Amino acid sequence: QFEAPDLADTAWGYATLGVRHEPMIEGLVALLREPEGPLADFELHDVANTAWALAKMKVQDAELMERLAEHVMAKGLLAQSSAQDIADILWAFATVELRHEDLFSGIVQR
Repeated sequence: QFEAPDLADTAWGYATLGVRHEPMIEGLVALLREPEGPLADFELHDVANTAWALAKMKVQDAELMERLAEHVMAKGLLAQSSAQDIADILWAFATVELRHEDLFSGIVQR
């Protein structure tokens, strides 16, 4: 069974290679939508890698991006942020043309 970093790293790997593998994307999205699924265990780096990978693979899923942003805010993950993670998250949201005011405000205030 995959742990949270494994899922994020797998998505990142596919995106880095430029491979849009629909079964992997569908499975990842389904897992991350589960109420008690692996998203609950995501650290900021996992969110950043996943958001970046989804955007890189041109996955347009506003609901999932919203869930990722809400997870970051609810868990207070910005406190453990690196510049790279913040850049990846902002790039991902810009690439899929989405805004999350609470997340963006939290980034500015950190």
